[in-house]
Amino acid sequence: MIRRAFARVRGSPLDVDVLLLTVLCLPALAPLFAPGYVATHDGLFHLFRLVELDSLWKGGELYPRLAPDLALGYDYPVFNYYAPLALYAGELLRLLGLSATDAVKTLLGLSIVGSAWSMRLFLDDLGTRRAAIVGALAYAYLPYLLLDVYVRGALAEALAMAVLPLVLWTIRHLVRRPGFGSIGLASAVLAGLILTHNVTAMLALPLIGGYWVLFMATERPDRERRQVVAASAAALLLGLTLSSFFWVPALGEASYVSAERATTGFFDFHQHLQRLSRIFAISLTPDYHTDFSLLFRVGLVQLGLAGGGLGCALASAPGRRRVGVYWGCAVLIGLFLIWTGSVFVWETVPLLAYAQFPWRLLAIVGFGSSVLAGQLAGGIRPVRPPTNRAATGANARRSTTVATLPLPLGLLWAGGLAAAIVVTAVPDVRPDRLDLRALDARPPSEQQLERAVNSIAGSPGEYLPRGANPAMSLDSPGDTAAGNVRLTVRSAGPFLVDADVSADQPSAVTLDRFYFPG
Repeated sequence: MIRRAFARVRGSPLDVDVLLLTVLCLPALAPLFAPGYVATHDGLFHLFRLVELDSLWKGGELYPRLAPDLALGYDYPVFNYYAPLALYAGELLRLLGLSATDAVKTLLGLSIVGSAWSMRLFLDDLGTRRAAIVGALAYAYLPYLLLDVYVRGALAEALAMAVLPLVLWTIRHLVRRPGFGSIGLASAVLAGLILTHNVTAMLALPLIGGYWVLFMATERPDRERRQVVAASAAALLLGLTLSSFFWVPALGEASYVSAERATTGFFDFHQHLQRLSRIFAISLTPDYHTDFSLLFRVGLVQLGLAGGGLGCALASAPGRRRVGVYWGCAVLIGLFLIWTGSVFVWETVPLLAYAQFPWRLLAIVGFGSSVLAGQLAGGIRPVRPPTNRAATGANARRSTTVATLPLPLGLLWAGGLAAAIVVTAVPDVRPDRLDLRALDARPPSEQQLERAVNSIAGSPGEYLPRGANPAMSLDSPGDTAAGNVRLTVRSAGPFLVDADVSADQPSAVTLDRFYFPG
């Protein structure tokens, strides 16, 4: 059962490593919890969506489709199409007493430290604790993850990066012990990834499938694979079923909204494919304040650690070599799909255009490079020679230890790698701050922000119901007086508008809303 899935973890000092990783992540977390709200591309819109969800919950609607106060109060069906789990996690924090701003900041912080925790669990198979810790730290300090948190404010995508290692860990456990508990655990985590950020789930699907094939081929003999295949298929189907309440309406009702807006203009992937010269950073410390087109690069330290780890894997035992080659290929394929030369793939593969930004694959590149960083921290682990009674004494001892570091040197080596990761990742993390006292997280402020940035709920309007006029909805509000009728709104909630209406004679008052089927 599920309890047995953690038996091996409880037998290891995972709790100590989790505490250590939490402390090591503090430099990455410190700017987030300084006074003020971090100014990011999408941060305010996630905040206002959380405020809207909280308002709906207080009104008794626990799984809403429409956001009544977004789209300038005309109704916006964002909850019907945007993966919900990140906002629901924020609402849970709201119910525990946190403000909306603190809830968002807490979730962004959890994406960093949670990435370290989940990657440490996944890397439990690397052979040494120091290898798993360094790999987990490399993942938590990925330049792309820090960009998601401090520049983009991509709440759901950042949290999905913390869930991804758990998916692969449950896949590995399922292959080893294909029972009902393993099926339930794998399906629940897979559903969690889909419900956190469906685009990340889509991009990670080949990575997950390839890892499953690799692990089954190396761990299970032919006669046992049928059982593993059946259990894996059951986990996949159950995971899709558990998340179907979200993705079935999102796909089935796509024709009701202007979904094509998500793949045109700025959101057309053609505009974000990168030349080779722009894929790799040119300095040791990532630049988080450069031009938008230069933000999304592979860090030099990240690249060096990945190359060194691949070299160690190639010089190691066959099993470790295969794993290293797999993650090296994942890095190379991810880089290829960011390159302009991969345009034919983006134009051919169905639904891939909805990923919008090819540089989102830096999450996959970062996952592979972090595993390889762990390989580098573990050093070369050669094939142990076959037992031979004639091979005794110094020769036998030398043959099994020649490529591994003594414990003190191994710890020093891992500590140096960890220091390089931390020191080079955070110097330029200096986010601007917003003073929300002047722009309170209330529905009028949501509408004020939409007008200020000329954007519907922080999106290209892909969730606008067909027939809606976005230009009209972004106009500044006019005079509330119409002829001999005057309307003064006292308060407005998701289900009730309290207003004073005065008229010289009987008149009709219409409160416009966008039409959305159902």
